[in-house]
This record gives sequence, structure tokens and C-alpha cells, in this order.
Amino acid sequence: MPVLEKLTVDNQFPDYPTDTLPCLDGFEDCSWHNDTCPSWYRDNHIVWVDWPDNDDREVPGGGRFVVVPLDKDGGLIDEVTLETDDWNYLLAFFENLTNEGDPLGDHHGRNP
Repeated sequence: MPVLEKLTVDNQFPDYPTDTLPCLDGFEDCSWHNDTCPSWYRDNHIVWVDWPDNDDREVPGGGRFVVVPLDKDGGLIDEVTLETDDWNYLLAFFENLTNEGDPLGDHHGRNP
């Protein structure tokens, strides 16, 4: 039986400029070539990291980092939890996720 290569941004998006990626420690690469951009998994959420050039993004003007929760079976919930160009804001979201209450505080969707 052949050993399957792990799916990564490198083999699923060979033209993606990986030198533009933030530090992804704590995130698991789950990129799939049928998506429009690479993605990573963390804390029952998928984080899509769109192209750095706004004109190359699926939605020009949209945030580079898009977070969507997964349901209990691992399926995508059809709602964007967070959309931002600010990686530190995204990290704060995950740091606060385990705290009680709303990890976004009074800010939902795009960061303030």
C-alpha cells in the first residue's frame, strides 16, 4: 500500500509565497488544493490564509486571515467567526477562546 504524502501548503499550493506566512506554531497545516488558499487547523477552527496581495484574494478587500468554526463532526459551520489582516488580532482570538465568554468581546466579524 503506498504511503500518502501529508497535504501541506507546499504540495497543495506550490506557487504560494510561503515567505509571507506568519509564524504558525500551534496550527496544523490542512491545506487542500481545491480551496482558494492554504488553511490551518487549531482549536476546532479552520484558518484560511489568503494571498498577501489583495488583488489575488478570493474576495478583493477581504481580510487575509479568515476563521471558521467546525461542528462536532468536523464539518464547516457556515459562518465566518473572524476576518482580519492583523495576525496578532487572530492570535488574541485563539488565546481568549478558552476563556469564559466571547473571545471577540464586542467585536464580531472584522476587527475594529
